[in-house]
Amino acid sequence: RDGSVWLGTSEGLLNVKAGKPDRFTDDPELRRWPRVKPVIEDRQGRVWAGLLAAGLHRIEDGVLRHVRDPWPVDPRRFVRALHEDEEGTIWVGTDQGLLQHHHEGGVRLFTMENGLSANTVLGVLSEPDHVLWVGTEGGGLNRFRDGRFRAIHKAEGLLHETVWPLKVE
Repeated sequence: RDGSVWLGTSEGLLNVKAGKPDRFTDDPELRRWPRVKPVIEDRQGRVWAGLLAAGLHRIEDGVLRHVRDPWPVDPRRFVRALHEDEEGTIWVGTDQGLLQHHHEGGVRLFTMENGLSANTVLGVLSEPDHVLWVGTEGGGLNRFRDGRFRAIHKAEGLLHETVWPLKVE
């Protein structure tokens, strides 16, 4: 929105604007666990960052802070993927399942217990027709629509059961 670039690195979160980097280190979790994997900016202009061993963070008032929502899993989970869908819902891929952080509040966890083919989620992508695609480690590709998952595996044409980040063309 302002021409800057957000970078997740093994040493923290950077914002580069006009060639000048600005490092976010205010959060004590980030100082202890600096590995930032996914970074997104939502349609409201908020920046979300997933830390590999310290959960989900968001920049609030210029400071990177841990998202203090009532997460149904350990907040120290590894965040591996972030995606905002067309309705403004933030989807968080973790090593403990897929979290739906609804834009109106509330969090829902999807795991193998309710249809996800594997609990480690590596990539998430949505399409305008309300289909969510979920790449997993060892569980293939999942298609989520109308509250149900359908897994696609090697037997159906995938090259491998581990699916990394996704892109729609």
